[in-house]
Amino acid sequence: MGLMYPNGYTQPAREWAMNNLHEEVRKKPDQNKVMKVIDHDLPDDNSNRKMVGLSWWKVFPKQRTQADLDAEAKESKERGMPPDANHALLEEFRGNIMDYKKEILGTQPYVLLSILAVVPEYQRKGVGSILLDWGSKQADELGLHSYLEASPMGRPLYERKGYEKVREFEFDARKWGHHEDIEHVCMLRPARDANGKA
Repeated sequence: MGLMYPNGYTQPAREWAMNNLHEEVRKKPDQNKVMKVIDHDLPDDNSNRKMVGLSWWKVFPKQRTQADLDAEAKESKERGMPPDANHALLEEFRGNIMDYKKEILGTQPYVLLSILAVVPEYQRKGVGSILLDWGSKQADELGLHSYLEASPMGRPLYERKGYEKVREFEFDARKWGHHEDIEHVCMLRPARDANGKA
């Protein structure tokens, strides 16, 4: 995030992200599933409205065509880039994401974890597991693979929940000014039945 938003994650960038999420869900409610975790013990004036975690899942329940993938890429490009972001870095990162999904999944149906975020003080307290289990259950009910791209921070949780590394995500963070490389990986949880059995 520090590389993507060199001046910090500003309010305009937050608003762009929320508007983008709302628009996606409005246009394709069957495809986009958003889950949030609330802590009701937080005060009413909490800046996150008591929300301590969020996941955004995309469900592709049927085989898609190359035309479908092209339309998805076009929509992504038309949404543009968030303000106050390093657009060149984002373009490279997002381009890699699209290429790897196409290479690993092709046009087959699957469930994608697009975003999983937990407020820092709630990390390692089970919030991420709640969010991940919810989406994985949706995939099991449909008998589909689940797919995600993992940072080093999230990878241990994903591995505990049955996600397997299928390839390294080639992205040199040092090129963009980070002091070391950040190893992102593409991960797949094989399709299971509604009872969670492979």
